[in-house]
Amino acid sequence: MNDFKTVAYSGMYFVNIVFERASGDVDNIVVELFRDGLKMNVYLCDGADMMLTIQPLAEGSYSYTVSQISETSVFKADGKFNISLPTFSVVKDGRYISMGRF
Repeated sequence: MNDFKTVAYSGMYFVNIVFERASGDVDNIVVELFRDGLKMNVYLCDGADMMLTIQPLAEGSYSYTVSQISETSVFKADGKFNISLPTFSVVKDGRYISMGRF
């Protein structure tokens, strides 16, 4: 169950995790980053922050948990995002020649 709204905007090798304030008296914000179900990293943010940018990130599927901590409560929200590298195709004279990644 999410106590507040959060969304992740991913790009090539990075993600911006945006979240709303759950309460006016939040002291600290903790963002936990997971890949393939394993915790990769923990980020400690100031209570006034509303966004975290993480880079560089490898290609893959990620999940995250944002915890907002006040003196009396802990509010949590979860989300998911993917990092995928774009692919390209080379076509010459109407024929497919090769495919690759940037």
